[in-house]
Amino acid sequence: QKQIIALHGAGLVNINFCKKGTKVLELFPFFYQCAFFYMHASMCSLEYDFYIGKPVNKLWKRSPIMENFYVEVDKIEKFIKEKWN
Repeated sequence: QKQIIALHGAGLVNINFCKKGTKVLELFPFFYQCAFFYMHASMCSLEYDFYIGKPVNKLWKRSPIMENFYVEVDKIEKFIKEKWN
């Protein structure tokens, strides 16, 4: 099976072309989450999960979707080993 790890954004619409059972991990900034690609994954019979990053700064009142965030690589690796293997 295939696996995809991607930042939230328009490019994730391409999961519509994945084979059933493909595993998707969507990365979000701390102050912004959206269920749009969860719904797409569900309709395409994909295995969906998400990760919420730690904020770099607190400018979220201006544009939360554009915020920079930290990704804890060790947590992603642990997730892959525990959930995807």
